[in-house]
Amino acid sequence: MKTIFVTLPVGLSVRNILFTGVLEKLTASGHVRVVAFTPIPDMAERYQGLNDNLVFEPLPAVPRYTPSRIINRMLSLRFQQINSDPALTSNKVKRKSLRATNPKQYLLDTVLSQPLPKSKILQRLLTAFHNRSANIPLTYQSLFDRYKPSLVFATNPHGMREYYFLKYAKLNGITTVGMIHSWDALTTEGCLVAPLDSYFVWNQVMKSELISIYGAHAAQIRLTGIPQFDVYAEPIPDERREEFFHQHGLDPAKLTVLFATSPGGLTPEEPEILAGLVDALNREYAGNVQVLVRIHQQDDVQRYASIKDSNVVFQIPGIQRQNLDDSRLMDQTDIRLLRDALAYSDLVINTASTITIDAVALDRPVINIAFDLHERNYHESVRRYFDWVHVQLIVKSGATRLAGSFDELVNLTSRYLAGPALEREERARFAESMCYKMDGKSADRISSFLLAALNAELVTNETAAADR
Repeated sequence: MKTIFVTLPVGLSVRNILFTGVLEKLTASGHVRVVAFTPIPDMAERYQGLNDNLVFEPLPAVPRYTPSRIINRMLSLRFQQINSDPALTSNKVKRKSLRATNPKQYLLDTVLSQPLPKSKILQRLLTAFHNRSANIPLTYQSLFDRYKPSLVFATNPHGMREYYFLKYAKLNGITTVGMIHSWDALTTEGCLVAPLDSYFVWNQVMKSELISIYGAHAAQIRLTGIPQFDVYAEPIPDERREEFFHQHGLDPAKLTVLFATSPGGLTPEEPEILAGLVDALNREYAGNVQVLVRIHQQDDVQRYASIKDSNVVFQIPGIQRQNLDDSRLMDQTDIRLLRDALAYSDLVINTASTITIDAVALDRPVINIAFDLHERNYHESVRRYFDWVHVQLIVKSGATRLAGSFDELVNLTSRYLAGPALEREERARFAESMCYKMDGKSADRISSFLLAALNAELVTNETAAADR
């Protein structure tokens, strides 16, 4: 029996891989054992699909200040300075914003990127030194000795919590596979913490970014689609709509706007915008439009405590977990909860979040909030998000409408409530480009590709390099 290590460092990784059936499919044959590492101590108790070939282990913590973490930060900063690919505009915008909003961090990053921050020679030397270093904590070595994995699957290879797994695997000739966990990761999160043998990405856009920015070979990359979207391919019964509305204190006779919030620090004016929108809708529609407010996993519902209206219902998905970087853990129930909330709403409003892709995948009209209620400089304004490369994909697609002012937000809301089919063709094209295939088989593709890698049927980093 062969063993696969799967690292699940954040809540979204747990949701997207564990609760979409990927690991169940890997162990279904009875010939593969999966050891899943998470920061959630009671994961085995929470997971309902537990079997003898699926083992949970705590994900070792990485101290904040270690030589490896510092060198990784140096490499990431240099990566951003050296790489002139237009797709890294998001990193450049973020760095300019950092200078204005957090000058101490900006100064530290400037120091870490010296000397000669754009020197490719220094970058290669630092990378070579880092790759050859064999300083692996004993905790990781003992895990490899105990389970003897044949493959390591990293679900967030931009993060340091997977670094030592990948490093030890590379030093010992163990196959490594990385899943780029989100559509924005390649253009906003800097370099990967370690080179990988194979890569899984959602779509062709991400594949092109991985090749042009990171130098990956096309043969190393597999398109999977989005596993947490698999449930979107299932039939969504109309008769369930009334049940869903009653369960959430909503009126099935009213039009419904889904207002999806963002992390509080990124969108400080959202509560005020929401309150104003609710008032405007109550006036214009005489109380016949209700708002379902879905709280982001990194947002706090207390930000909206002043909004008390019978036409406003709050949905708080997931369970609060302090040991998760993204705060709340969401499982398969929450995946279907989001699907139903989208499917049974008439319109989706958000700033610049991934929920835009969820919405267009289910053919829901979308408005993006692209304005500030109060004057702000660019580096503190939501306007900056719409210059980020991945958000530009939304803007250029024409699949959504950007509200440039509060009045425009109200007008666009009325427009879509009256004409939900508007921009339907644009939504379909954008969904196809982002989702690859909406066939409900993304989790199947991931598990199949992993089994192929386990059996050395996928092209690895070394064989791809030999073909160049």
